[in-house]
Amino acid sequence: MKLFVNLHQAYKSGNHNIGRFRLLGSAVLTEESVVPAEVLRVLNEEPLRRNEVVIKPLLDWVEKRDPQTKAATDALEAARGRLPKAPLMDVRVIAQRTQDTRVTHRLHRGDFLSPAETVSPGGLAVLPALAGRSGNGRAADRLDLAQWLVSQENPLTPRVAVNHIWLVSLVKDWFAR
Repeated sequence: MKLFVNLHQAYKSGNHNIGRFRLLGSAVLTEESVVPAEVLRVLNEEPLRRNEVVIKPLLDWVEKRDPQTKAATDALEAARGRLPKAPLMDVRVIAQRTQDTRVTHRLHRGDFLSPAETVSPGGLAVLPALAGRSGNGRAADRLDLAQWLVSQENPLTPRVAVNHIWLVSLVKDWFAR
């Protein structure tokens, strides 16, 4: 068996060489010489038992070799590169005191120098009762109110949204006449 290698370098300037060049030849074609071992493991697995985690090496290997998949991946990366950058959110998070909590007072006419009666955290009387976060054993606070406002158990948020839509359509109809 003879192997002939003809290497033609088509570089515009003729004074450069290839540098290191390695050529590996084998007279025997094996699965290991064509496909990596982790891909063979996936292919040898029962197809019904393959899941997303197991099949990942196979998908990565195909992605590198299939021209259509590579073109689609490149187009996806280019599209992601054109997306606007996410805004930088610089938020200071303050931990809530668990010991030596401060007493809160109602301020007479808003003057912090003349505190009136003591108040405790809780919801408004016109709203359903708020439960404190599970496990802390304390009364509900502002974080509990914020979580309740956006929770699915809150009947008021969808009702307000529907009323707003209804009101906007009513006003549009009123001015259309």
